[in-house]
Amino acid sequence: MAMLISDEIHSVEPLTLVGGSARVVLYCTFGSDALIMGDEIDPLPMNPTGGEWTLYVPCPESDLAWASETLSARAPRIVLHKPGAMPSGGEEATSASAKSFDIDWGALS
Repeated sequence: MAMLISDEIHSVEPLTLVGGSARVVLYCTFGSDALIMGDEIDPLPMNPTGGEWTLYVPCPESDLAWASETLSARAPRIVLHKPGAMPSGGEEATSASAKSFDIDWGALS
């Protein structure tokens, strides 16, 4: 994931977190723009990772095959896709086979 984020594709192609009844679309800001953004973060009304969830991540086509293989074994809740093409299932919650963990979203604000 660090390699994918450092490619800076997510400034124009969002990461999409689908969990429960929530859909959170995340764009990244890089370089000096990230420094001047400040620390204001809009709180989420609920925890989208409290149950079943999937993170859909756009990935450059040149890295898609090997990165998908690597992440499917290590992080089955992360699904890579070509830029501009959300995979089917991106609109719904995920399979129950992946393990769940909670992210403390309140700690970000």
